[in-house]
Order: sequence, then structure tokens, then C-alpha cells
Amino acid sequence: MERLCAGLMALRFLLRMSDVVDSIFVTAPPGMGNLLMQELEGLSVPVQREMKGGVYVEKSIEVGYRVCLWSRIANRALWPLGTFEAKDEDALYAGVKAIEWESHLDPDVTLAVDANCVQSAITHSHFMSLKTKDAIVDRVRDIAGDRPSVDLKQPDLQINTYLFRDQATISLDLAGQSLYRRGYRTVGLEAPLKEHLAAGLLFRAGWPGISAEGGALVDPMCGTGTFLIEAAMMACKAAPGLLREGSGVSRWKHHDAAAWDRQVAEAREQRVRGARELVFGSDWDRRSVETARQHAKQAGVDGLIQVEERDVRDVTPPSGVDPGLMIMNPPYGERMGDARTLAGLYRTIGDRLRGYWTGWTAAVFTGNPPLCRELRLRPRRTYDYRNGAIPCRFALYKLATADRLQAQAAEEPGVEMLENRLRRNLRHIGKWARRSRVTSYRLYDGDLPEYGLAIDLYQDTDGDVSAHVTANESRGENLLSEARQRAGVQALKRVLDLPDERVILKSRSRQTRNTQYDRLENRDSYKTVAEGDARYLVNLTDFHDTGLFLDNRMVRAYLGEHAEDARLLNLFGYTGSVTVAAALAGARSSVTIDLSNTYTDWARENFTRNELGDAHEVLRADCLAWLREAEKGLHGSERYDLVYFDPPTFSNSKGMDESFDVQRDHAEWIRRALGVMADQGRMIFRCNRKGFRMQFEDEAYTVKNLSGRMLPMDFERRRSMLHCFEIRKRISRES
Repeated sequence: MERLCAGLMALRFLLRMSDVVDSIFVTAPPGMGNLLMQELEGLSVPVQREMKGGVYVEKSIEVGYRVCLWSRIANRALWPLGTFEAKDEDALYAGVKAIEWESHLDPDVTLAVDANCVQSAITHSHFMSLKTKDAIVDRVRDIAGDRPSVDLKQPDLQINTYLFRDQATISLDLAGQSLYRRGYRTVGLEAPLKEHLAAGLLFRAGWPGISAEGGALVDPMCGTGTFLIEAAMMACKAAPGLLREGSGVSRWKHHDAAAWDRQVAEAREQRVRGARELVFGSDWDRRSVETARQHAKQAGVDGLIQVEERDVRDVTPPSGVDPGLMIMNPPYGERMGDARTLAGLYRTIGDRLRGYWTGWTAAVFTGNPPLCRELRLRPRRTYDYRNGAIPCRFALYKLATADRLQAQAAEEPGVEMLENRLRRNLRHIGKWARRSRVTSYRLYDGDLPEYGLAIDLYQDTDGDVSAHVTANESRGENLLSEARQRAGVQALKRVLDLPDERVILKSRSRQTRNTQYDRLENRDSYKTVAEGDARYLVNLTDFHDTGLFLDNRMVRAYLGEHAEDARLLNLFGYTGSVTVAAALAGARSSVTIDLSNTYTDWARENFTRNELGDAHEVLRADCLAWLREAEKGLHGSERYDLVYFDPPTFSNSKGMDESFDVQRDHAEWIRRALGVMADQGRMIFRCNRKGFRMQFEDEAYTVKNLSGRMLPMDFERRRSMLHCFEIRKRISRES
């Protein structure tokens, strides 16, 4: 029985080896044999069967040329010349020499031989290539009297020797070189991706179908542009073999020049001309970007590709294109950095994919599969391949559509938790507000991390309540968080039973210069709200801020307690609410200074609404410049009983003579402001910088921290950000 099984196996092996001689063997990157077979079938190549390492196809000149011209995934197209048993070097030499080489090449042809051996008695591939070369040139010399030369760089013919289980197959390489060498890549930077591997991954990700339907491709870590160029060539049906010079077998005696020229002409005719820009790439490295552009131009697809210098953390889908394929080969620790430091990068990539790439297919090729878990996405499929010697994972993800994200955000348990929190706050804070006669207050301050909203309620003097909702925007924001914000606004409307027009949503991003002065809209929709006896104008729609800082409520009240018959200097006065509170409490006179035309006009409107007299002046000026001038006596000798100093955290407004950083500069400017304060006066210094540390020290003055006392109940969550100090001149014992 054992002998019978062994005989059957031997017969099967011999039959398979006989098929080898009658077929062209097209090799594939490891693990991509099935993909290659699908590609060849799509190219109308008669496929016979898939084997480990490649695909057997019909043995004809036309088929061989078609593979060399059109296959993007194939590595080599091998035309077998003979097969024989070779258990030792003499058998190998004899078998190669027995092939009729005189019918394949002339003595003036140059050649090169590559070899590979697997599970055989001969184990040295270089020795095999030398023996093969010796046998070829010896036979040609014996017959023609002259011998071919060896050219390892640019041979006329490339011969391949493959030895498997002592069975040798000698083949002619129809392309004369590896088919992945398209010819467009002349500059190789670190961690290159071979062209046929990139093409196979694009094929596996479904790019041919996506591009046919008008979808775009984005590679946000494009390096030297291999994915981009292969994708563009697929989209415009550019045959990769056209970039190589000649057929690779033009000196082969069986070469059919007419057939080759005919297929080349057909390939040029099939290329789609005038296609639109649909492939987008970016990379943080300028040299890579420049190289990618150069390679695209050399491949003739630069008109289809846009490449720019940008960090992957900042890449968003291009505008004006349909969702398509986002593919990347991020670093994975083997060649470009330590994998332990890459987890954060992969998490960021996952956040960007979930948030911004709704409706897209995402494909990630990595040599460190555990890093894929940091994406925090569930792959639709995964495949194992190799990039050179590195085992790699190719993961495909189908990302949710925008509608699905919105539905997901609305269905999350957090929405119900948010509604419950809003109702609880409305009972708790609302009860405090009614008892304290506060009609405008903060209802919600990012209590739940998933819903980073600040919700302020403003009740105008007609009794109508509006909600001003600010979404804190950061680099990590994405479409999912935006969907959650919208779901949070809907929850707020349900809780308060407010119509859409009375819920105003804004995004709070990091501002440059004094962009809080910029208009967002031009509705000029002002409302009047009450705070005690004061009436303030607020605008919930047109600006970043509303005109009334609710977190400053306690400061206004404190200044009112000490305003009787006082002269007030309000520096960085904004819309003058502090001045109004002090004036209504009995302040004799005031000067309110701000650089913004918008806010000085607003302050005057507030003064008029509260019937303040001419003793209360509004001045448009740079506060720091004004203090410097006052130090020189340019503003007279008047001294102020109350000085309110509430500078911005940072400012480099074009209207200011110098930049200002509150932590860096506050001590110097407090000292200057104290120069215009009366001996019995008091300064209230306030700022909103998280982690602020008071650094003003002077033996002549006392500094009292009022931060806890000035913190309103509805702003408890801002305790680390709201800072308030009272500075007074020390009274000597002698006086």
C-alpha cells in the first residue's frame, strides 16, 4: 500500500512537471497567487491553474507578451525551455546542455542566469547559476564556434533555473527583468514598497471597481508615491509594460516583433486620456513629496495626482470627490522608528478614520499587526502578505456613512445620560438661580466627556429663554464627535422644549490674534438681559462671545460693593458690564478702555441703556500703551479708587504695540496699573488662564486671592481656570 501511494505521488509529480514545459509560469508576490489569477483572467489571459508562487497560463507568444505588458501584480513571466532530474552538478550541467540553445540565441547575444533551489540535493543557488551558464555557452560554442557573453546588468536574455526536489526547470524570462520594475521610480527613499506589491494591495482593496464608479483614492503617508502612481495607472488603464524599454526578449530567435508591436499599439490606444484628478497623496517629509511628484511625472500620470506636504494627523477627505479608498503603509517599527512609540500614531489614525472618512473604504498595510488594534476599528477582512522579508498584515475597513454616524450618535447610551444630566442640572442650578434672582447662567459645562459642550441659558427682559451652546473644538475633533454634539443639541431642545431658532450652536477653536472681534454672522440680533438692576445687551449669534461673561457675575457684584463714590478705571473693558455694575452701585466716575471698536460701541450702548451720565467715559485705546503713557504723566494726575484689570490670556493684535502673555507679563503691567491707583484704592486683577500663578510681589502691597470667593456656583467645573486677586497698598502702623 505504501509503495502504491508513493507511486501515485511520483506519477502526479511527473505529470505536473510535464505540464510545466507546456505552460508559461507567471510568478506572484507571496500570498497573491489568487489575486494574480483574477487579474490575468480579467486581462483575457487563458489561465490553466494556480500554484504556490504563481499561475500557469497558456504557452503562446501572444499570451506571454500580454502578461508582460499588462500584468501589474506579476513578478516574472517564465517561458520553460526544458525540465529534467538534477540530483548533482553533473546532471544539472548535462540537462542544461541538452537543450537546443542554438535555436534560441546566437553567439553574439549576452545573457545572465539567476537560480533558486528548494528541497534539493544541490543547495547553492549561485553555484547553480554558474553551472547553467557554463552549459549554455559550452553548447553554443561547440556548435557555432563562438560563445555568448555574460552581462549581469543589461543582458539580452535572462535565463532562470529553478530546482525543486531535484527536478530542474530551465526558463526564459520574457520580460528580461522583474515586472515590478516599471521604470518610473528612480529615487528610492527609506522603506520603499515594490510596485507589484502595491498594485496587488490596491487590487485586493477593490480600487479598480471604486475608480470605475468615480471614487477617489487618498494615501496620507504616500512616501515616494508608489500607491498613488499604481492607482492612477489603473484608473487610466495605462499598461505598466509601456514604461519599460522593449520586450526584454528582442534577441530571442522566437521573438515575434510584429506581435509585440501590435500589442504595444493596442495598449497605447486603450489608455484613457484627459481623466480628472482623482488620486491624492500627502506626506510630512518634503523630500518624499518632491520625489513622489517626480515619479508621477516620469510615469506620465502627474495630471491625475495631487501631492502635498501635510502631517497625517491633519489630512481630511478632499473636497468635491466621491468617497473612495484611503490606503496607507504607516511605519511599524522595523525600519522607521520604535514600535513602542507608534501606538499613539495608530490611535490618531483610527480617530481620523472614524471621524472624517465616513463612507470610505480604508486599507492599512503594516508589518506590526498588533498595532492595528490601536486603530480601534473592526476590520472587514484581513490578509497576510510579506514586504520583502517582513511578514505584514493588510486590513480592510468599511467606514460608516455620515447618516449612520448621526444615527449612531443618537442611539448611544450617552444621549440618555446627557438628557438626565441636563434635567438634573436644570432642577439643581435652576433652583439656585431663581433663589439668587439670576436669570442667565450656565446649565452644563462639559460634565460628560463625550459631550464637550458649554450650555448657557439667557432669559431676556421679555421672559424668553435662549440657549447659547459652545462646542469646544480641538485637534482630536472629528465627524463622530460633531455628530454627538448635534445629538446633544437635540437632547437640549427636548429637555427645554425650545424651538430651533432659540438654540445657537458655535464652535470654540483656538483663536489667532484677536479673532474674538470677528463677526460670525450679521443678524444684529441683540437681546436685553437683566442682572440685578443692570440691563445688558447680548448678541448670541454674531460673535464668538455674547457680550456678557456669566462667569464674571460675582466680580461685578464685588466691585459694586466697593463702588460708592469711587473713581473706576476698567482696563480691557470689553462691553463695559463691570462699569455698569459699579456705576449703578454709586461710582462717581469711570474710564473704560478697550482696543475694539465693536466693544467700545457696545459699551456705550450699555451705558445708554442704564442711563449712565457723562462722568462715565469710554475710550478706544491699547490698554498697555495707555498705561505706559500714564506712567509718563500724559493722562493727567487723576488716581482711581477702583482699578479693574482683566487682560486676555494672550494677544498679539495688530493694533497693539507688542504681544502680551498674561503669565509672562502680568507682574510688570500690574505694577504699572498700580501707578494710577489711589493710595486707599484697590485693584481687582482677573484672568482665565488654566494653571495661572500670581507672580506679582511688592512689600508695599498686599495680594489677596479671591478666586474661590469669585467663583459662581454654575462655574464650579472651571475652578482651575478662573483666577481673581485683590491688590491694595499696605497701611503703615505709623499712619
